[in-house]
Amino acid sequence: MSTSIVNGVMTQSTAYTYSLMRTRPGTCTIGPALIRVAGQELSTKPITIEIVQGRPKAQGEDPGSTHDVFLRAVIPDKIAYPGQQVRLDYKVYTTVNIRNYNTLTEDSYEQFYYRYVQDFARKAQLEVVDGVQYTVQTIKSLALFPQQTGTFGIAPMVASLGLSLKSDRPSFIFGTRTVPVTVASDSAYLKVIPLPGDPPPAFTGAVGTYRMNATINTQQLSTDDALILNLDIIGSGDPKRWTAPDLSGLKADFELYDPRITTDESVDQGGEIRHRRTIEYLMIPRRAGDQTLQVAFAYFDPDSATYRTLATPLYHLTVTQGTRRTSEEQFYSADAASMTLRGLKPIGRTWHTQFLFSPLYFVLMSIPVIGLGVVFWIRRKQDLLDALDPVEKKRRKARRIAEQHLQEAQVNLDGQERAFYDSLSRAIFSYISAKLNIPASELSKATIYSQLERLELTLALRTETLEILNTS
Repeated sequence: MSTSIVNGVMTQSTAYTYSLMRTRPGTCTIGPALIRVAGQELSTKPITIEIVQGRPKAQGEDPGSTHDVFLRAVIPDKIAYPGQQVRLDYKVYTTVNIRNYNTLTEDSYEQFYYRYVQDFARKAQLEVVDGVQYTVQTIKSLALFPQQTGTFGIAPMVASLGLSLKSDRPSFIFGTRTVPVTVASDSAYLKVIPLPGDPPPAFTGAVGTYRMNATINTQQLSTDDALILNLDIIGSGDPKRWTAPDLSGLKADFELYDPRITTDESVDQGGEIRHRRTIEYLMIPRRAGDQTLQVAFAYFDPDSATYRTLATPLYHLTVTQGTRRTSEEQFYSADAASMTLRGLKPIGRTWHTQFLFSPLYFVLMSIPVIGLGVVFWIRRKQDLLDALDPVEKKRRKARRIAEQHLQEAQVNLDGQERAFYDSLSRAIFSYISAKLNIPASELSKATIYSQLERLELTLALRTETLEILNTS
């Protein structure tokens, strides 16, 4: 089943596949297939098929011929969306035993972010192809995440298989022999179409299937207490394409702090890569009273081709007044007795004469001058920054972000291998995106290499950059 939306027009299609096996040779005709849709009967044209007798093995023929083993690249979903997880399986079809295999060449998957899937069903299955029953074994499985739209081809995989065949000298010791056979899969293609327009406000780029759990530390607090909201989001899409839900709509009622990611990991479950991200929000109520809190997270579901929104429970909060007060409250709560007239002091040396030309006097007199100098320096720096080219601003910001990620990588270098490479990858991609002015949606190893080549950078620098990207 598939659904596509082009220029606002939605088209749905359903395909039915039947596997038939003819028991004897001859000519047979498959009659029309009939179906009723919306009160209208549709039918197919008859199909005539000639069934020939299967070719028996000639005496002495090597069972390790191409009739006995072949390799296929299987992609169940031929149409996908950017960020959607697509399964790619390399399957060996054989009628003889396979002792070993070795991958000789394989596509670089430059147009995808990909992960090797380890938790796939390694149990062999039986499948009939062109009247011959084969044993099917998956030798490699990947989860592909398209990064941009278009039609992308996947080059054939070439593998060397060691077939276990009967020995020419049958004996108790030498009963079988291993025959190496080189096989190549067919090319595979994947069409990546853009996401539909008009996403909901809570959509931040997630594509796939997701679920969300939420917890808060308390529902009764004061204006002095911090409310902690934890969102646990688990999904099958590309984790790099979506960001934490935006809570800026709560600024009127809460003082918000930047969210903190406490868990960011991917696991292999049942042949699918599932990513889990736990986000912690800290906020402080601005006013007392009864308040409500609810956060939404939207994602695009490729199966239904629609946007779906997940929401936390509607939390009812009871907020009491703490010791913190606004400046207006503090002004009107001033003690009225402090405004009454004090008794007259005797005539003599007053505090004016004591204070005049004292060290404290000169310090206080210099504060405005220093303050004006600081304001002028900040204003001058801001004017210079505003005069910069927008691209140069972005590059400077990218450099600062890259330096922060590199500092994280330096900290994680001792024993934190996964965190080290994650920080290194974020540093390089964010810096290259701004330095070469490449949008994040078009960022790939192929795009980066072509831009470096266009800038006529040295081959050593281009090669070293790609090596770091591949390693990370």
